[in-house]
Amino acid sequence: MSFGGIAGGLGGKAVAEQIDPTVESTYWESEYENRPYCDNTVAYDTYEPAYRYGWEGRNRYQDKTFESAEADLRRDWEKSEHNKSLTWNKAKHATRDAWNRVTERTSGTS
Repeated sequence: MSFGGIAGGLGGKAVAEQIDPTVESTYWESEYENRPYCDNTVAYDTYEPAYRYGWEGRNRYQDKTFESAEADLRRDWEKSEHNKSLTWNKAKHATRDAWNRVTERTSGTS
């Protein structure tokens, strides 16, 4: 299962247009080691799908908080190939971080 290309409705398209995957990936690649949940022995490439899932999930579940979408996010993550290298219990922190960053950036609060 891939997490690419998630967009929902016209409102989703508007938010999706505000999210630049290259900018997000570059930000997280330079920032992830500073996060308290980061295992410094784990490369960015392992965390990257969780960050991507966070910014794409925020677009997919625009009308929900992370907490209200978490069960769906977890279910889909655990069905994905990414769960083999990063379990949901570890991925959810990176996913939430990226979700929150997109929320702040698209609401104009950062």
